[in-house]
Amino acid sequence: MAVTDLLTEPAREEFLRAPSTVAGCAAVTNLTVRGAPDAAVRRALRGAQVTITHLHAIYAVAQLAAPGGVRGGLQLDDVGGDWQIAGGID
Repeated sequence: MAVTDLLTEPAREEFLRAPSTVAGCAAVTNLTVRGAPDAAVRRALRGAQVTITHLHAIYAVAQLAAPGGVRGGLQLDDVGGDWQIAGGID
């Protein structure tokens, strides 16, 4: 499965516009590691804990907490019975 299969169409477009795969992942998860090289962002994504904070019938909200205090958030949408990442939120 490609990472883009996990994204809603708008999130997929945002991911594909990013200058790199890592930048795309950071954009759609709202994980901000300002000025960090791709390797540091990759480590933050790998080490992130995901916590679902709100769960509704058609969408959910998740918070990401990465080592070093880096935080992000994302919305998940139920698309035809599958949960897909809709994009980053604050």
